[in-house]
Amino acid sequence: MKRNIKTVALFTVLSLMAVGCQKETIVEPNSTVQQTMSVRVVSYTIDGMTHHITIRGEKNWQEFIDTLLALAKEGHSVSFRNESANNVNGCSSKDVVTYVTNNEEDAQKWCNLMADKGYVVSMSYDERTGEYTCIAVK
Repeated sequence: MKRNIKTVALFTVLSLMAVGCQKETIVEPNSTVQQTMSVRVVSYTIDGMTHHITIRGEKNWQEFIDTLLALAKEGHSVSFRNESANNVNGCSSKDVVTYVTNNEEDAQKWCNLMADKGYVVSMSYDERTGEYTCIAVK
C-alpha cells in the first residue's frame, strides 16, 4: 500500500510538471485601429506652375481649398484636381460645369464637391462684382 501511494504521488507530480511545461495560448484583445482619415493626392496649378501634394484629413483639405480661394482672390490663376477621386468617365466629350457665387464658403463647398467627383476645378475672383467663378471640367 505504501508503494502504491508513492507511485500515485510520483505520477501526480510528473503529470503536473508536464502540464506546467505546456505552452499557454495567450489571447490578446483585438486592438485594430480604424483609419478614418481621408487621404487625397492633389495636383494643382498656380499661375501655370504645377505642383503635387498629399493631403491627410478633412481639416487640411478645407484649409487647402481656402488657400487656393485666397490666391484666386488675390488675382492668381488657380486650378486643382483630386487625383484620388474615382474618375470613371466613359464618354470622350468634356463635361463643363460653372458655378458663380458671392459667398466664399459656398464656393469652397462647391469646389470640394466637384473635386471629389474627379473634376478639374478652376477658380477666379472678380473684384468689381465680388463674385467667385468656379469651373469644373471632366
